[in-house]
Amino acid sequence: SRNMGFVYEPIEEKEENKETSPSEDVKERGQHKQRTLEWNTPLYPETKLWREGDILEGEVTRIDSVTIKGRDAPFCHLKTEDKEYTVWLGEVLYDYFRKENIDVGDYIGIKYLGMIKGERGFEYRNFEVR
Repeated sequence: SRNMGFVYEPIEEKEENKETSPSEDVKERGQHKQRTLEWNTPLYPETKLWREGDILEGEVTRIDSVTIKGRDAPFCHLKTEDKEYTVWLGEVLYDYFRKENIDVGDYIGIKYLGMIKGERGFEYRNFEVR
């Protein structure tokens, strides 16, 4: 395993933080009914559901986007030692990928720093990428 310089801290597992499969999540919210059967397949591996302090390191195997409610939703697939994840690229992650020219084949580490409030008062997910 490569070490991207992150400090790993143990995270206590809480019942309410248990990950659900993206297909269950999609069905619950009633979105993307036409895509429901595609989730959790090689085309769309399990979505990474972030908790503060989570770190995901691996090789970028795909960068793409889908249209959700008329808007582009960029994502990447990140293959770790154990499995492959779909990581949705919100503004912070997307901007980093563009600025650093992250591409398929690159090995990266992503750490979720939690929610922060921006200058305009909106909360967003903050990440550190190496």
